[in-house]
Amino acid sequence: MRLLIHSALLVLTAVSGIAQNITPEIKQDVGGFKLNLDQANRICGAMAELTGYTLKQPNWQQDLMDRMKKPLSEQAKDLAADPGSVAILRKHRLEAREYVPGILALRAAVLAAKGQTSGWGSLASPANIALVKSSPALVQKFEAAEMTGVSSVRGGKSSNVNR
Repeated sequence: MRLLIHSALLVLTAVSGIAQNITPEIKQDVGGFKLNLDQANRICGAMAELTGYTLKQPNWQQDLMDRMKKPLSEQAKDLAADPGSVAILRKHRLEAREYVPGILALRAAVLAAKGQTSGWGSLASPANIALVKSSPALVQKFEAAEMTGVSSVRGGKSSNVNR
């Protein structure tokens, strides 16, 4: 259980770290990314698996923190260079250059739809907010995917995580 909590907190800390340093590139990429329902559902499916995959890697904490400091285009290149990540993305009919801004656009839209008008919520496009508001099932799938990915490592063995 401590692993689950620790993992969830680290992932959320990394995401909030980006939110505090929102660059013009992030604003443009996230705000300009137009989601559709099928794509958003595929992103949710990939998110759960990619989070679980990432949390099972050696040195995942440092890798995650390092990745969050890079521009989105570099994050997408790194993701595309990892065969395990690529396999997960392909399974969900996604590419890294679509997934990286897409997951952030979806997160921003979910937060904005819930009334958060600062940080990530401020980046959401009106079209993406409307999509999220029109699909409560998508919001549930997104929230479940966030927790599924983290909880998938509960039974995993990771020597570099305090349990």
